[in-house]
Amino acid sequence: PAEHLPAPASVARAAARPTGAVVATPSAAQVLVLGARGRLGQALVIAFSRAGWTVLAQVRPGASRALPPGPAAQSIRRIESDLRDPEALAAAAAGTAVVVNALSPGDYGRRAWAREVPVQIAFALAVTRRLGATLMQPGNVYPYGRSLPARLDEQTPFAADTHHGRLRQRLE
Repeated sequence: PAEHLPAPASVARAAARPTGAVVATPSAAQVLVLGARGRLGQALVIAFSRAGWTVLAQVRPGASRALPPGPAAQSIRRIESDLRDPEALAAAAAGTAVVVNALSPGDYGRRAWAREVPVQIAFALAVTRRLGATLMQPGNVYPYGRSLPARLDEQTPFAADTHHGRLRQRLE
């Protein structure tokens, strides 16, 4: 829910800026959501917009699903971008303080994950570095394996025992 998102200014103050950013100084209230057309992406776009952020919603070229309508829609700008040109997306998203990676493989098969997930994470990192922004990378429980304990904390070791789990463990 939007009430659980940090205020834009607090994120900007807390974010460590890498050196070498080549785009404008980040705005405390602007977020770039990669994969804004998917389930998680749409939820993030709505939540950030309702929390007062300006939302740049990255979608693949030709994406047909519209972005969320409603009163918050005026703070949302759709940006069509594929994963081959992080520099162009960074230029279009100049001033962004936070990038959220909601990109997801086209299907859940092993081949799609092995082929697409590393490219998607590399793209998210490249755009974030170019912007000098903070990257939010949603995690999942795959790296903990099928014998997932009832309670997880910072000390819970990874025990990946599936293809998806080993891939996520390697990338996290």
